[in-house]
Amino acid sequence: MAGQQYEGQLRPRFAFARPTLRDWVLAVAVLVSAFLYFPLNHDSPNIHILTASLNGDLPVVPVFAIPYLVFLPIFWLAVAYAFATGRDFALFALSIAIAYFVSDLVYVLYPTYMPRPQHVTGFLSGLVRYVYSHDSPYNDFPSEHTGSAVLLALYLWPQGRLLRGAGLILAALVIPATMLIKQHSVAGAAGGVVLAAATWFALVYARRHLIKPARNSQ
Repeated sequence: MAGQQYEGQLRPRFAFARPTLRDWVLAVAVLVSAFLYFPLNHDSPNIHILTASLNGDLPVVPVFAIPYLVFLPIFWLAVAYAFATGRDFALFALSIAIAYFVSDLVYVLYPTYMPRPQHVTGFLSGLVRYVYSHDSPYNDFPSEHTGSAVLLALYLWPQGRLLRGAGLILAALVIPATMLIKQHSVAGAAGGVVLAAATWFALVYARRHLIKPARNSQ
């Protein structure tokens, strides 16, 4: 009995699993859906600007470029972790792929543009200019940045109190950051949040109420 407890203590907490064929297919789908953002991020003859009085009232806060930039490597590290360990990777990856593919389709059918300030000054304004120089001001609606933040927070929610809090804090910083550095409009940021949450909970519902009962009946 004591030997079994000792072996349990030596067992690694983060065990890596061998990815299945399904995992590889989902990983490819995630990458394809993500990379489609770049060829679609260009001007269009029928471009739309989703402006509202609230967009103009929001100031440019350059410090929010920090969570905006830091988020991407954290997000993709989480995707890699889920792939390597197999912990809810199917749900996480399928949610990302669906949300991204839907966003890509919207970019094609309803291209959008986010007006940017011509001059950004103040502390850390160079980071904002860095973002602008590496990302064209199109594909405003829905925001894949805010959608990704929501999906990461939902994925981390059952992973323990520490990771749950980290996911919530990160989402609470990234979502307003997209608007406060003028990368996305209010509608674009909200659209990303709604799309991501709807995709995640629809898949969770399907897994609980449709997939498992079908397997049990078989």
